[in-house]
Amino acid sequence: MSVTVNIDAWAAKDALTAFEGLMSSDFAEPLGIFASNRIFKRTDAGKDVNDERFEPYATRAAIPDLYDTGAMLHSLVYIRSGLTDVEIECESDIAQYHEEGTMDMPQRRFIGLSESDVEDMVDDVFFSPLAEALA
Repeated sequence: MSVTVNIDAWAAKDALTAFEGLMSSDFAEPLGIFASNRIFKRTDAGKDVNDERFEPYATRAAIPDLYDTGAMLHSLVYIRSGLTDVEIECESDIAQYHEEGTMDMPQRRFIGLSESDVEDMVDDVFFSPLAEALA
């Protein structure tokens, strides 16, 4: 007497095909959208690139959110270069003063992603679509 098992390799092949399709996808667009949205929301909440509160304003009691007129945060753009590379840029002149600080203004770094942001981005842009493709 023997025991036999029928193994259907099509499910594995379908999973590999889904993975291959995902790996050849254009990641620049979702990366740019995720990163610019994360920076906007975090900054609007008054937190810097490390998710810490901004230094308070010297002349007003308001909590710093870098959103005086909205022009600076609304000037955040992402620039694609290839299928996987994106640069985030803030086209407002005042962004540089906040990002680097001045003699009269503390540094308030807001452009960039923390380790936690990158982990969330990888989940959102790569692992979630992969799980959906394999479901």
